[in-house]
Amino acid sequence: MVDKLTGFSLNGIEPPVLRGLNLPKKNPINIKAESFNSSDMFSVSRTLNENSKTLGKIYNLPILENVFNNTSVAEFNPASASTTNALNKIEGTKWSGKLDSNGGRDVAIILPKNYDPSKPTEVVYHFHGHNGTVSSVLIGGNGLKDKIDSISKEKNIVVVIPQGPSKKNDHDWMKGSKGEDMDKFEKDTLNIIKTQIRPDIKIGSITIEGHSAGGLPIMNAAVEGKIHANKITLMDSSYGDWATQAYANIIKNSPNTKFNIVYIPNSQTQSDAIQLKGKPNVTMITSKVSHGEVPKTFFGI
Repeated sequence: MVDKLTGFSLNGIEPPVLRGLNLPKKNPINIKAESFNSSDMFSVSRTLNENSKTLGKIYNLPILENVFNNTSVAEFNPASASTTNALNKIEGTKWSGKLDSNGGRDVAIILPKNYDPSKPTEVVYHFHGHNGTVSSVLIGGNGLKDKIDSISKEKNIVVVIPQGPSKKNDHDWMKGSKGEDMDKFEKDTLNIIKTQIRPDIKIGSITIEGHSAGGLPIMNAAVEGKIHANKITLMDSSYGDWATQAYANIIKNSPNTKFNIVYIPNSQTQSDAIQLKGKPNVTMITSKVSHGEVPKTFFGI
């Protein structure tokens, strides 16, 4: 049976489901766009979100891949329990699910409770290090939960946290030859923000930051010319030639991109980091905190 709601065709959903949302945990819903606008999408999103406790999940639902072009939808499977449980401890508007552009792994998106719709918003992508998880990034011993809350009182941010691959495969994160795609990942998540989170959002800038091995997806995407950002922050992640490779390839295509290079003196990250000292648009930052404390210290700078 097909139910109609503000211009949407919700395939396979019985009408009572929209009221009770007694949805199965698997087999995501197919939603086909007919005629609608972004405010309609926002209304549907809010209806689903308000009932998300019935699901035991947060926004673990398929979304329209491009509402503005009236295209068909992409399907997203639910995020892991650890990710959704972590998000339950964060105040604000949230989305979680698995994205093919991130290798089919979890992605969390957070619009903090302090959001001011009258001001432009900075989208901050945070790539974690070895063996990290969305949950550990948010609520682990050096988690970003409190930092996100404090920064959001000073400026509008939306935080995007993708789950990386296992340690043995982290060199492949956001590498096109392995089926991952930073360009598509940015488009997917920005579209989710505009349709599922806040259609009236004013995106002013994009920041991409990587801690430790989180520098690898930045370098991989830079080499492939598939990264788009106003600012790149490498958080003690300048191992090997990761920082210099990322800088050279990004500046070649986007000469106005700003770089923050955070490193710990006399550590493995110093050698490559100092190669960028004095380069255009580069700010060098020496860290006085431990490697594990770098993210919560320098997040969102």
